Amino acid sequence: MDAPGSWLKPGERVQIETAQKDDATYFSEATVVEIKRSKNHICVLQDIAKFRRVQHRRFARLPVNLEAKYAILPQQRLYDGLIMNISSGGAIFATQNPLQVGCSLQLTFEIELDPGKKVSLDVEGEVVREFANFSENNFKWKYSYGIKFEISVSLQDKIVSFIFRPNDQKG
Repeated sequence: MDAPGSWLKPGERVQIETAQKDDATYFSEATVVEIKRSKNHICVLQDIAKFRRVQHRRFARLPVNLEAKYAILPQQRLYDGLIMNISSGGAIFATQNPLQVGCSLQLTFEIELDPGKKVSLDVEGEVVREFANFSENNFKWKYSYGIKFEISVSLQDKIVSFIFRPNDQKG
């Protein structure tokens, strides 16, 4: 394989691609200014275009602040929580109480599908990931978790409609 300095020329436009594991790939373009030939061949770029993000996730996510009630199944006692982002496959969920990875939850929350039309959703999910503790920041919610929804296609469709409603309806 040829070294970069042998096939890149000053003035040429190049495409840049970088990836973050389990997150997204980022794409951009730039102009080659100079090739510094050394052991590692450094390419100096300018006029770098804004990066485009292409997510790797299976479901699109929407940052939200949705108040929720939840029960740790099979118990029925309700606790308060906050959905911080949501997709049709799951959510990032914050609570004041510690949860165990692997436990099942019943979540109840409202979404607005049309202006003034709120729909209450009851979804079951499994805690699949624990995130950093918020308590040192005096944040109301001390714990946050990744929740994988175990829901019907019709509930998934409602969440997708919520995520992709027009921007003027997102409040």
